[in-house]
Amino acid sequence: MADLSTQFSEGPERATCGIVGPVPLAQAHPQLVERLRSAEPGVLVEPFQIEQWWLVVRLESLRQATFDQRMAMQMSQELFDQWLDQQVDQKVQQLGSLELPVMAGSPP
Repeated sequence: MADLSTQFSEGPERATCGIVGPVPLAQAHPQLVERLRSAEPGVLVEPFQIEQWWLVVRLESLRQATFDQRMAMQMSQELFDQWLDQQVDQKVQQLGSLELPVMAGSPP
């Protein structure tokens, strides 16, 4: 498979003999995630198409997430970022609905 990926891949996996990862499944395309979740490690998955791309994949290994201090910090940061985005959106909407005073000498 490494030879095939080096010869035919069109993405960055060409330089890594087809190996991508480890990466969280949440970062992958939903159709790819679906295939990987049902795949057995080491077994080639039947080729399938996602948008304009045809993929040939094999799940090398699956590492279960563990809830450790690093994961807790990452989750906390993600939740904070979501909350902050919501707060900013709310404030922008509030500011957008305000009527600004017309200053003397400025066009109406």
